[in-house]
Amino acid sequence: MARDIPEGIHREHIIAAIHDLDAGVHHRFGDSTHYDLLYEGRRYPPKAVVGLAAGKLLGDALGPYDFKGGLESKCFRVLEANGFTVVDKENGANTVLGTQEKQSGGEHRNPDWTRDEMIVALNLYLQSMPRFPAKNSSEIVQLSETLNRLGEKLFRPDDRSAKFRNPNGVYMKLMNFKRFDPAYTSQGRVGLSRGNSGEEEVWNEFHSDPERCAEVARAIVASLDEPELDSAWVDPGMDDGFEEAPEGRFLTRKHLVRERNRKLVQRKVARAMSESGTLECEVCRFDFAVAYGSRGIGFIECHHTKPISMLDGKSTTRIEDLGERYLNRILFGSARGYMLEA
Repeated sequence: MARDIPEGIHREHIIAAIHDLDAGVHHRFGDSTHYDLLYEGRRYPPKAVVGLAAGKLLGDALGPYDFKGGLESKCFRVLEANGFTVVDKENGANTVLGTQEKQSGGEHRNPDWTRDEMIVALNLYLQSMPRFPAKNSSEIVQLSETLNRLGEKLFRPDDRSAKFRNPNGVYMKLMNFKRFDPAYTSQGRVGLSRGNSGEEEVWNEFHSDPERCAEVARAIVASLDEPELDSAWVDPGMDDGFEEAPEGRFLTRKHLVRERNRKLVQRKVARAMSESGTLECEVCRFDFAVAYGSRGIGFIECHHTKPISMLDGKSTTRIEDLGERYLNRILFGSARGYMLEA
């Protein structure tokens, strides 16, 4: 008769079970298949650890058929509640539960997920519901490939390991979104409770508007082959003084690159001078020359008037897409990548 994992398993029980495994104590569990418990640089099969830990309370260990393992199992929740780290067996740099722990072999840790990546991943989540894609499905594999292309733009080569955003890691990121999804949690399930704050921010921003999420995700993907966005990590000072827009770092960079096209800006300014003889803000009509005399002659900033999500890989910026704006960052705050309207 199958027995369930008992309540009351504490950290000392789990550590004692780990010591049993180190000592070669006999048990009925096989090796792990997808995940490992990481403790002091060594790896252990999570089910075996919990089964032996349960024995510290019950008097004899649980067996492999008494309970389930895996991401949403009570087995993993017990390990998480007691502060242990579980990693992907294939990609040891990818922490499934707990905090990142130094691992044996000096495995390289991949960078944290950016907002851009989470938007693209959330789009697959929202578009797939209510059918959640399988771990090795073509959708997950394709998303992994897309995120690797995006990663080439967002991160330096030496920041990415060979297992950067592999299908296992991508699948688990989608699982993280489940903990925010009322369609999932209303059934008494909890999903993976450990993630970063960015996941909740992206969920709150986009989950109620899947069409907007899809629009932004398409704009990100469509921009991957544009030469003007060779890398978003080149010249990090370029973005100084500008907030990252809700659409993410990559499209924010694209917005700035187009605004700072000197030839286009010069043509816009020349057209305004020939038509009106002044350079005034198209929103509030502020004129630097009037306010500051000779020091303000010829000064204005040009900003893109299209929303960032409309800057896909097929469009080019025309003079008409630039607006002359009075932008006092002290009074009005730092510039953001939104469409500016009167």
